[in-house]
Amino acid sequence: GRVALQKLGALGAADDKDVKRLAVADPSAFGGWTADVVEVQRFFRPVPPETLVGWARGVVQQEAVICRREWLPMLANLREKRRLAEEEARRQALYEARTPWRFAMQARRGPLVKELWAALWNASTGRVQSVFFAMERVNMSPKDKLFHEVTVFTGSGDAHYVVLEPAGAVEEEAAFTLTGSESGTRRHACASALDAYLCMRGDDMAPPGNNDLLRWLTDNCPAPRRSAWSVLEFQRCPGRNMMFGKEFVQLTLVDLIRDARAIIVPGEEEAEDQLPRLRQEGEDVPTEGHESAPDEAVCGIHATPGASLIAATSACADEDLHPSEAHASIEAQALDEAWEVEHHHPMGDWETVLPEPQVPCSPLVDGVGEWPESLQSGGEAPFSLACNESDC
Repeated sequence: GRVALQKLGALGAADDKDVKRLAVADPSAFGGWTADVVEVQRFFRPVPPETLVGWARGVVQQEAVICRREWLPMLANLREKRRLAEEEARRQALYEARTPWRFAMQARRGPLVKELWAALWNASTGRVQSVFFAMERVNMSPKDKLFHEVTVFTGSGDAHYVVLEPAGAVEEEAAFTLTGSESGTRRHACASALDAYLCMRGDDMAPPGNNDLLRWLTDNCPAPRRSAWSVLEFQRCPGRNMMFGKEFVQLTLVDLIRDARAIIVPGEEEAEDQLPRLRQEGEDVPTEGHESAPDEAVCGIHATPGASLIAATSACADEDLHPSEAHASIEAQALDEAWEVEHHHPMGDWETVLPEPQVPCSPLVDGVGEWPESLQSGGEAPFSLACNESDC
Protein backbone atom coordinates (compact mmCIF):
# COMPACT_ATOMS: atom_id res chain seq x y z
CA GLY A 1 0.00 0.00 0.00
CA ARG A 2 2.98 2.40 -0.36
CA VAL A 3 4.69 4.04 -3.32
CA ALA A 4 8.32 3.29 -4.18
CA LEU A 5 10.51 6.35 -4.73
CA GLN A 6 13.94 6.68 -6.34
CA LYS A 7 16.20 9.64 -5.69
CA LEU A 8 17.48 11.40 -8.80
CA GLY A 9 21.09 12.29 -9.31
CA ALA A 10 20.31 15.92 -10.14
CA LEU A 11 18.57 18.56 -8.07
CA GLY A 12 14.81 18.62 -8.36
CA ALA A 13 11.55 18.40 -6.44
CA ALA A 14 12.93 15.53 -4.35
CA ASP A 15 15.20 18.01 -2.56
CA ASP A 16 12.26 19.82 -0.96
CA LYS A 17 12.17 19.45 2.82
CA ASP A 18 8.61 18.13 2.82
CA VAL A 19 9.51 15.50 0.24
CA LYS A 20 12.50 14.40 2.29
CA ARG A 21 10.25 14.18 5.33
CA LEU A 22 7.75 12.16 3.31
CA ALA A 23 10.25 9.57 2.03
CA VAL A 24 11.10 6.68 4.27
CA ALA A 25 14.12 4.46 3.72
CA ASP A 26 13.20 0.90 2.76
CA PRO A 27 16.02 -1.34 1.50
CA SER A 28 13.56 -3.90 0.15
CA ALA A 29 11.76 -1.37 -2.08
CA PHE A 30 12.76 -0.45 -5.62
CA GLY A 31 14.88 2.67 -5.37
CA GLY A 32 15.42 2.24 -1.63
CA TRP A 33 12.63 4.66 -0.58
CA THR A 34 8.84 4.47 0.00
CA ALA A 35 6.06 6.98 0.69
CA ASP A 36 2.38 7.11 1.54
CA VAL A 37 0.11 6.91 -1.48
CA VAL A 38 -2.11 9.82 -0.48
CA GLU A 39 0.60 12.11 0.87
CA VAL A 40 2.83 11.65 -2.17
CA GLN A 41 0.18 13.13 -4.49
CA ARG A 42 0.69 16.52 -2.85
CA PHE A 43 4.16 16.81 -4.38
CA PHE A 44 4.04 14.53 -7.49
CA ARG A 45 1.57 14.35 -10.34
CA PRO A 46 0.65 10.73 -11.03
CA VAL A 47 0.44 9.66 -14.66
CA PRO A 48 -2.31 7.08 -15.23
CA PRO A 49 -1.76 4.16 -17.63
CA GLU A 50 -4.16 5.62 -20.22
CA THR A 51 -1.96 8.71 -20.52
CA LEU A 52 1.16 6.62 -20.95
CA VAL A 53 -0.52 4.59 -23.72
CA GLY A 54 -1.57 7.79 -25.48
CA TRP A 55 1.97 9.14 -25.36
CA ALA A 56 3.45 5.86 -26.58
CA ARG A 57 0.95 5.58 -29.45
CA GLY A 58 1.93 8.99 -30.79
CA VAL A 59 5.65 8.22 -30.54
CA VAL A 60 5.36 4.83 -32.24
CA GLN A 61 2.99 5.87 -35.01
CA GLN A 62 4.44 9.27 -35.89
CA GLU A 63 7.77 10.24 -34.36
CA ALA A 64 9.39 6.78 -34.74
CA VAL A 65 8.50 6.71 -38.46
CA ILE A 66 10.00 10.14 -38.99
CA CYS A 67 13.17 9.20 -37.10
CA ARG A 68 13.48 5.98 -39.04
CA ARG A 69 13.11 7.76 -42.37
CA GLU A 70 15.69 10.42 -41.49
CA TRP A 71 18.19 8.46 -39.43
CA LEU A 72 18.53 5.22 -41.37
CA PRO A 73 20.21 6.87 -44.40
CA MET A 74 22.49 8.80 -42.05
CA LEU A 75 23.36 5.59 -40.22
CA ALA A 76 24.04 3.82 -43.53
CA ASN A 77 26.34 6.65 -44.63
CA LEU A 78 28.17 6.54 -41.32
CA ARG A 79 28.71 2.79 -41.61
CA GLU A 80 29.91 3.16 -45.21
CA LYS A 81 32.41 5.86 -44.21
CA ARG A 82 33.67 3.65 -41.40
CA ARG A 83 34.06 0.70 -43.78
CA LEU A 84 35.96 2.82 -46.32
CA ALA A 85 38.21 4.17 -43.58
CA GLU A 86 39.01 0.64 -42.40
CA GLU A 87 39.77 -0.49 -45.96
CA GLU A 88 42.00 2.53 -46.51
CA ALA A 89 43.84 1.79 -43.27
CA ARG A 90 44.41 -1.83 -44.33
CA ARG A 91 45.52 -0.71 -47.78
CA GLN A 92 47.93 1.82 -46.29
CA ALA A 93 49.33 -0.78 -43.91
CA LEU A 94 49.88 -3.20 -46.80
CA TYR A 95 51.46 -0.43 -48.87
CA GLU A 96 53.92 0.42 -46.11
CA ALA A 97 54.69 -3.25 -45.51
CA ARG A 98 55.63 -3.69 -49.20
CA THR A 99 57.98 -0.70 -49.23
CA PRO A 100 61.15 -2.90 -49.25
CA TRP A 101 59.76 -4.86 -52.22
CA ARG A 102 59.03 -1.69 -54.21
CA PHE A 103 62.48 -0.23 -53.52
CA ALA A 104 64.18 -3.49 -54.53
CA MET A 105 62.18 -3.72 -57.76
CA GLN A 106 62.96 -0.11 -58.61
CA ALA A 107 66.68 -0.69 -57.97
CA ARG A 108 66.62 -3.79 -60.18
CA ARG A 109 64.63 -2.31 -63.07
CA GLY A 110 65.87 1.29 -63.01
CA PRO A 111 69.18 1.04 -64.91
CA LEU A 112 67.67 -1.15 -67.65
CA VAL A 113 64.66 1.17 -68.04
CA LYS A 114 67.05 4.11 -68.33
CA GLU A 115 68.94 2.32 -71.12
CA LEU A 116 65.63 1.68 -72.89
CA TRP A 117 64.71 5.36 -72.59
CA ALA A 118 67.98 6.38 -74.26
CA ALA A 119 67.52 3.81 -77.03
CA LEU A 120 63.98 5.08 -77.73
CA TRP A 121 65.23 8.69 -77.83
CA ASN A 122 67.91 7.77 -80.37
CA ALA A 123 65.39 5.60 -82.31
CA SER A 124 67.89 2.71 -82.47
CA THR A 125 66.07 -0.50 -83.38
CA GLY A 126 69.00 -2.78 -82.57
CA ARG A 127 69.65 -1.20 -79.20
CA VAL A 128 65.95 -1.29 -78.21
CA GLN A 129 65.74 -4.98 -79.07
CA SER A 130 68.97 -5.69 -77.21
CA VAL A 131 67.68 -3.95 -74.09
CA PHE A 132 64.46 -5.95 -74.20
CA PHE A 133 66.44 -9.17 -74.63
CA ALA A 134 68.41 -8.23 -71.52
CA MET A 135 65.20 -7.38 -69.64
CA GLU A 136 63.91 -10.88 -70.20
CA ARG A 137 66.56 -12.11 -67.74
CA VAL A 138 64.71 -10.21 -64.98
CA ASN A 139 61.17 -11.06 -66.15
CA MET A 140 60.47 -7.89 -68.12
CA SER A 141 59.05 -7.75 -71.64
CA PRO A 142 57.79 -5.21 -74.23
CA LYS A 143 54.26 -5.89 -72.96
CA ASP A 144 55.12 -4.27 -69.63
CA LYS A 145 54.44 -0.60 -68.96
CA LEU A 146 57.74 0.75 -67.71
CA PHE A 147 57.34 4.54 -67.89
CA HIS A 148 55.14 7.05 -66.08
CA GLU A 149 52.47 9.50 -67.17
CA VAL A 150 52.13 13.04 -65.87
CA THR A 151 48.85 14.90 -66.12
CA VAL A 152 49.18 18.69 -65.81
CA PHE A 153 46.21 21.00 -65.36
CA THR A 154 46.43 23.88 -67.86
CA GLY A 155 44.08 26.67 -68.84
CA SER A 156 43.02 24.85 -72.02
CA GLY A 157 42.55 21.47 -70.32
CA ASP A 158 44.63 18.58 -69.12
CA ALA A 159 48.03 17.95 -70.74
CA HIS A 160 49.65 14.51 -70.68
CA TYR A 161 53.25 13.47 -71.28
CA VAL A 162 55.58 10.53 -70.52
CA VAL A 163 58.46 10.75 -68.04
CA LEU A 164 61.31 8.49 -66.99
CA GLU A 165 61.75 9.52 -63.36
CA PRO A 166 61.69 7.70 -61.04
CA ALA A 167 63.22 5.08 -63.30
CA GLY A 168 62.01 1.56 -62.56
CA ALA A 169 59.15 2.45 -60.21
CA VAL A 170 56.36 -0.14 -60.23
CA GLU A 171 52.66 0.37 -60.80
CA GLU A 172 51.99 -0.24 -57.12
CA GLU A 173 53.74 3.04 -56.27
CA ALA A 174 51.25 5.64 -55.08
CA ALA A 175 50.38 8.55 -57.35
CA PHE A 176 52.49 11.65 -56.73
CA THR A 177 51.00 15.16 -56.67
CA LEU A 178 53.18 17.77 -58.35
CA THR A 179 53.70 21.10 -56.64
CA GLY A 180 55.39 24.33 -57.61
CA SER A 181 55.19 25.79 -61.10
CA GLU A 182 53.23 22.76 -62.34
CA SER A 183 50.19 21.35 -60.61
CA GLY A 184 49.32 17.85 -61.65
CA THR A 185 49.61 14.15 -60.90
CA ARG A 186 52.21 11.54 -61.83
CA ARG A 187 50.98 7.95 -62.18
CA HIS A 188 53.61 5.25 -62.23
CA ALA A 189 54.18 2.38 -64.68
CA CYS A 190 51.20 3.18 -66.91
CA ALA A 191 52.97 4.05 -70.21
CA SER A 192 54.63 1.52 -72.52
CA ALA A 193 57.74 1.87 -74.65
CA LEU A 194 55.50 2.74 -77.61
CA ASP A 195 53.94 5.61 -75.63
CA ALA A 196 57.39 6.94 -74.74
CA TYR A 197 58.55 6.68 -78.37
CA LEU A 198 55.50 8.57 -79.69
CA CYS A 199 55.86 11.26 -77.02
CA MET A 200 59.54 11.73 -77.91
CA ARG A 201 58.87 11.99 -81.62
CA GLY A 202 56.67 15.04 -81.02
CA ASP A 203 59.73 16.94 -79.78
CA ASP A 204 61.45 18.88 -82.57
CA MET A 205 64.80 18.52 -80.78
CA ALA A 206 64.63 14.71 -80.74
CA PRO A 207 66.41 12.61 -83.39
CA PRO A 208 64.31 11.64 -86.41
CA GLY A 209 62.01 8.65 -86.09
CA ASN A 210 62.59 5.11 -87.34
CA ASN A 211 59.79 3.35 -89.20
CA ASP A 212 61.25 -0.09 -88.55
CA LEU A 213 61.36 0.60 -84.83
CA LEU A 214 57.82 1.99 -84.89
CA ARG A 215 56.55 -1.18 -86.58
CA TRP A 216 58.40 -3.39 -84.10
CA LEU A 217 57.02 -1.46 -81.12
CA THR A 218 53.52 -1.53 -82.55
CA ASP A 219 53.68 -5.31 -82.94
CA ASN A 220 55.15 -6.04 -79.51
CA CYS A 221 53.85 -3.31 -77.17
CA PRO A 222 50.33 -2.55 -75.92
CA ALA A 223 48.17 -0.08 -77.82
CA PRO A 224 49.02 3.60 -77.27
CA ARG A 225 47.51 5.08 -74.14
CA ARG A 226 46.86 8.50 -75.69
CA SER A 227 46.19 9.63 -79.22
CA ALA A 228 48.45 12.67 -78.70
CA TRP A 229 50.99 13.84 -76.11
CA SER A 230 51.83 17.33 -74.93
CA VAL A 231 55.20 18.45 -76.28
CA LEU A 232 55.55 21.73 -74.37
CA GLU A 233 55.29 20.06 -70.98
CA PHE A 234 57.46 17.13 -72.11
CA GLN A 235 60.35 19.50 -72.83
CA ARG A 236 60.53 20.25 -69.09
CA CYS A 237 61.05 16.58 -68.28
CA PRO A 238 64.47 15.88 -66.66
CA GLY A 239 64.82 12.64 -68.64
CA ARG A 240 64.31 14.51 -71.90
CA ASN A 241 66.80 17.24 -70.94
CA MET A 242 69.33 14.55 -70.01
CA MET A 243 69.18 13.15 -73.53
CA PHE A 244 69.07 16.58 -75.21
CA GLY A 245 72.07 17.76 -73.22
CA LYS A 246 73.98 14.54 -74.06
CA GLU A 247 74.48 13.76 -70.38
CA PHE A 248 73.53 10.11 -70.72
CA VAL A 249 76.33 7.53 -70.55
CA GLN A 250 75.56 4.17 -72.13
CA LEU A 251 76.44 1.12 -70.02
CA THR A 252 77.10 -2.52 -70.85
CA LEU A 253 73.99 -4.67 -70.75
CA VAL A 254 75.87 -7.71 -69.46
CA ASP A 255 76.99 -5.72 -66.41
CA LEU A 256 73.49 -4.34 -65.87
CA ILE A 257 72.01 -7.85 -65.96
CA ARG A 258 74.56 -9.11 -63.46
CA ASP A 259 73.89 -6.20 -61.12
CA ALA A 260 70.13 -6.59 -61.46
CA ARG A 261 70.18 -10.30 -60.70
CA ALA A 262 72.38 -9.64 -57.65
CA ILE A 263 69.66 -7.47 -56.06
CA ILE A 264 67.58 -9.52 -53.65
CA VAL A 265 63.86 -8.81 -53.92
CA PRO A 266 61.88 -9.65 -50.76
CA GLY A 267 59.57 -12.57 -51.39
CA GLU A 268 61.68 -14.26 -54.06
CA GLU A 269 63.44 -16.44 -51.49
CA GLU A 270 60.17 -18.21 -50.65
CA ALA A 271 59.47 -18.80 -54.33
CA GLU A 272 62.94 -20.22 -54.89
CA ASP A 273 62.51 -22.54 -51.91
CA GLN A 274 59.48 -24.06 -53.61
CA LEU A 275 61.30 -24.80 -56.88
CA PRO A 276 62.82 -28.17 -55.86
CA ARG A 277 59.46 -29.42 -54.63
CA LEU A 278 57.64 -28.26 -57.76
CA ARG A 279 60.27 -29.84 -59.98
CA GLN A 280 60.04 -33.10 -58.10
CA GLU A 281 56.24 -33.09 -58.38
CA GLY A 282 56.53 -32.46 -62.12
CA GLU A 283 58.93 -35.38 -62.55
CA ASP A 284 56.74 -37.77 -60.56
CA VAL A 285 54.09 -37.50 -63.29
CA PRO A 286 54.97 -40.14 -65.95
CA THR A 287 55.26 -38.87 -69.50
CA GLU A 288 54.38 -41.16 -72.36
CA GLY A 289 57.38 -42.16 -74.43
CA HIS A 290 59.90 -40.52 -72.11
CA GLU A 291 61.84 -41.86 -69.15
CA SER A 292 63.83 -39.45 -67.05
CA ALA A 293 67.45 -40.28 -66.54
CA PRO A 294 68.60 -40.86 -62.95
CA ASP A 295 70.50 -37.59 -62.92
CA GLU A 296 67.46 -35.64 -64.05
CA ALA A 297 65.35 -37.16 -61.31
CA VAL A 298 67.92 -36.22 -58.69
CA CYS A 299 68.70 -32.70 -59.89
CA GLY A 300 65.26 -31.81 -61.27
CA ILE A 301 66.87 -30.36 -64.41
CA HIS A 302 65.98 -30.99 -68.03
CA ALA A 303 68.29 -29.67 -70.70
CA THR A 304 66.69 -27.42 -73.30
CA PRO A 305 68.35 -27.59 -76.74
CA GLY A 306 69.45 -24.19 -77.93
CA ALA A 307 68.94 -22.47 -74.57
CA SER A 308 72.61 -21.49 -74.31
CA LEU A 309 72.56 -20.22 -77.89
CA ILE A 310 69.60 -17.97 -77.12
CA ALA A 311 71.32 -16.66 -73.99
CA ALA A 312 74.49 -16.03 -75.94
CA THR A 313 72.58 -14.17 -78.66
CA SER A 314 70.89 -11.90 -76.11
CA ALA A 315 74.18 -11.34 -74.30
CA CYS A 316 76.07 -10.24 -77.39
CA ALA A 317 73.17 -8.29 -78.90
CA ASP A 318 74.65 -5.01 -77.66
CA GLU A 319 77.92 -5.75 -79.55
CA ASP A 320 79.95 -5.95 -76.38
CA LEU A 321 81.08 -9.52 -77.06
CA HIS A 322 81.66 -11.60 -80.13
CA PRO A 323 78.85 -14.18 -80.56
CA SER A 324 81.23 -17.09 -80.15
CA GLU A 325 82.79 -15.64 -76.99
CA ALA A 326 79.41 -14.80 -75.49
CA HIS A 327 78.12 -18.27 -76.36
CA ALA A 328 81.07 -19.91 -74.64
CA SER A 329 80.82 -17.78 -71.49
CA ILE A 330 77.06 -18.12 -71.19
CA GLU A 331 77.21 -21.87 -71.85
CA ALA A 332 79.87 -22.34 -69.17
CA GLN A 333 77.85 -20.29 -66.71
CA ALA A 334 74.70 -22.28 -67.51
CA LEU A 335 76.54 -25.56 -66.94
CA ASP A 336 77.89 -24.31 -63.63
CA GLU A 337 74.43 -23.21 -62.49
CA ALA A 338 72.75 -26.40 -63.72
CA TRP A 339 75.13 -29.06 -62.41
CA GLU A 340 76.42 -27.59 -59.14
CA VAL A 341 74.10 -28.60 -56.34
CA GLU A 342 74.68 -27.51 -52.75
CA HIS A 343 74.06 -30.16 -50.11
CA HIS A 344 74.23 -29.67 -46.38
CA HIS A 345 76.83 -31.91 -44.83
CA PRO A 346 75.78 -33.74 -41.65
CA MET A 347 78.75 -32.19 -39.84
CA GLY A 348 77.49 -28.68 -40.63
CA ASP A 349 79.85 -27.82 -43.52
CA TRP A 350 78.79 -27.12 -47.07
CA GLU A 351 80.14 -29.15 -49.92
CA THR A 352 79.61 -29.06 -53.67
CA VAL A 353 78.46 -32.39 -55.08
CA LEU A 354 78.36 -33.10 -58.79
CA PRO A 355 75.74 -35.62 -59.97
CA GLU A 356 76.77 -38.82 -61.69
CA PRO A 357 77.25 -38.59 -65.48
CA GLN A 358 74.26 -39.52 -67.62
CA VAL A 359 76.31 -42.03 -69.64
CA PRO A 360 77.68 -44.51 -67.10
CA CYS A 361 80.91 -46.38 -67.73
CA SER A 362 80.58 -50.10 -68.33
CA PRO A 363 82.32 -52.52 -65.94
CA LEU A 364 85.91 -53.28 -66.76
CA VAL A 365 86.61 -56.56 -68.49
CA ASP A 366 90.25 -57.60 -68.15
CA GLY A 367 91.22 -54.02 -67.48
CA VAL A 368 89.60 -52.70 -70.68
CA GLY A 369 86.36 -50.71 -70.50
CA GLU A 370 83.60 -50.98 -73.09
CA TRP A 371 82.21 -47.87 -74.78
CA PRO A 372 78.47 -47.20 -74.45
CA GLU A 373 76.36 -48.23 -77.41
CA SER A 374 75.58 -44.60 -78.26
CA LEU A 375 79.30 -43.95 -78.78
CA GLN A 376 79.98 -47.26 -80.53
CA SER A 377 77.47 -46.33 -83.23
CA GLY A 378 79.14 -42.97 -83.82
CA GLY A 379 76.84 -40.90 -81.58
CA GLU A 380 77.99 -37.78 -79.79
CA ALA A 381 78.41 -37.82 -76.04
CA PRO A 382 76.28 -35.25 -74.15
CA PHE A 383 79.39 -34.16 -72.22
CA SER A 384 82.92 -35.32 -71.61
CA LEU A 385 83.54 -38.07 -69.07
CA ALA A 386 86.31 -38.02 -66.50
CA CYS A 387 86.72 -41.35 -64.69
CA ASN A 388 89.33 -42.27 -62.15
CA GLU A 389 90.36 -45.69 -60.92
CA SER A 390 88.02 -45.63 -57.94
CA ASP A 391 84.99 -44.86 -60.14
CA CYS A 392 85.83 -47.64 -62.59
